[in-house]
Amino acid sequence: MANHRKTETTAKLKKVYSSIENACRLSELNNTLGFPNENYNFEEFFKSSLAPYINYSEVNQDEYKNIYYTEKNINKLGWNNSGAGEYFVSLNDGTTLMFYDNGCPYVFTSVLVDINGLKKPNEAGRDIFVFLYQ
Repeated sequence: MANHRKTETTAKLKKVYSSIENACRLSELNNTLGFPNENYNFEEFFKSSLAPYINYSEVNQDEYKNIYYTEKNINKLGWNNSGAGEYFVSLNDGTTLMFYDNGCPYVFTSVLVDINGLKKPNEAGRDIFVFLYQ
């Protein structure tokens, strides 16, 4: 059972990575790939650079912050919980993405990926993972 879950998790992460990578490439080709401004406006970045190339839904930002900003996740993922510009979206397959500033000067943006959306356990390392983009 654990091996099946690992295989399923790996497949979902590969699919999400591929979707984000394809959106970035299409955005580059169409000269729409931008970077979050100094205020880390990830909503503006997402909508102008990636949204045209990804099937997603808008979500209640405050509701999602309450679900993901738990002490356990903050400690495991090293979040600073500053609220500096995170932005949540839900992909049409149920995956949740959160774009945020992780405070690292060498990383352009971090993307939290919850492979099963709001379903439990919503825990780093189990169904929540992070991609770092430079």
